[in-house]
Amino acid sequence: MVRLYYIITILFIGLIWSCSSNDKTLSGPNLSVQHIGTPCESGGEGNLYLTRQGEILLSWVEYTSDTSYSLRFSTLQGQQWTQPKEIANGTEWFVNWADFPSIIESADGSFLMAHWLAMSADGTYDYDVMLSLSHDKGDTWSTPFKAHNDNIAAEHGFVSMAPVGNKILAVWLDGRNTIKNETNKHHHGQGSMTLRTALIDEKSTITEEIELDGRVCDCCQTSATTIDDVTIVAYRNRTKNEIRDIAVVRRENQEWSTPSIVYNDNWYFPACPVNGPVIASSKSNVAVAWYSVNDTVPEVKLSFSYDKGKNFDLPIRVDDGNPLGRVDLIMIDDQTALVSWLEKENNKTWIVAKTVNINGQQSKTQQLILTSSNRSSGFPRMVKSQNDFIMVYTQLDTLNDTRVDAVIITSEY
Repeated sequence: MVRLYYIITILFIGLIWSCSSNDKTLSGPNLSVQHIGTPCESGGEGNLYLTRQGEILLSWVEYTSDTSYSLRFSTLQGQQWTQPKEIANGTEWFVNWADFPSIIESADGSFLMAHWLAMSADGTYDYDVMLSLSHDKGDTWSTPFKAHNDNIAAEHGFVSMAPVGNKILAVWLDGRNTIKNETNKHHHGQGSMTLRTALIDEKSTITEEIELDGRVCDCCQTSATTIDDVTIVAYRNRTKNEIRDIAVVRRENQEWSTPSIVYNDNWYFPACPVNGPVIASSKSNVAVAWYSVNDTVPEVKLSFSYDKGKNFDLPIRVDDGNPLGRVDLIMIDDQTALVSWLEKENNKTWIVAKTVNINGQQSKTQQLILTSSNRSSGFPRMVKSQNDFIMVYTQLDTLNDTRVDAVIITSEY
């Protein structure tokens, strides 16, 4: 009798272990990659946007010479990109692997808005956020104007944008409170980088420009998403003790909340990791993915919210043990997210991806594209296209020249 009880107990424990193990294993899709290229000949800083009609817009910076640049965009039709259209061009631009331009459409489809960065003085990081609008689907663009109302030679960048009613909300890192002197020409020491926002309408009128957070990480990307009448912005916070965890701030009923931390990683890092979070939403569910370091162990994490970003679950670690960050994220539906990042394996760097659902189940990591850990390889970006996904990334040749490439990622069960 005792022996029978022992056997039953062992079987029961084994069953529990088996169920708990499978609980975290998601039978996700097999992701296959098809290269489709882009019209970019020599350039980088590729970005994607999905319009309300389901059109995919690709923006990038074309390097027209050693000192001149052109911001261009193209639309994906089937598996072909349309003839590129120029948004703006110039010579005094700030072109950076991590701080890249973008394009967006207003919620009612009445206008497009694009942003890029232009130098404002002779300091390395003296640059402004420039905006331009188009009311004819990108055929012509308005005279460029600044997103911010200060005239201080300082860093303004790492922009994210979201449609809000018949306006577009822009969020950026703003260095107007930093102090420039002979020993601090890069604005990274005495003053605090801030997070600011403004609304832009179809006539280029700027309203509601305010500060959202008075101390943030100096050079990590921001990210924004809108659900109904709620806009949620994710960014990397910075305490006086150099803890650099991910925070969110929400705009609801035309009022901004106070910032709140998604999760206390308590990552002490007295420098900028140049690795911002990404936020995405579907229905009332929100996901945030980010890079952090636990003691000396790098990690990529993901956390879900079921109340439009008011509260977040405990994070799920998704990496395979040696991530470099450069995270991107899209919601496949309101239950499942697709997250991508850079992961090193055997001295090679891969763009990888996996699916994660709201129950914490995650598929196996799949290697998509062999890339480089160099800064010039940039940040891969994704959007959903019906049942597939489009990803753009920066490709390096043997001379370290760059161009923007694109793939269709097909999910097959």
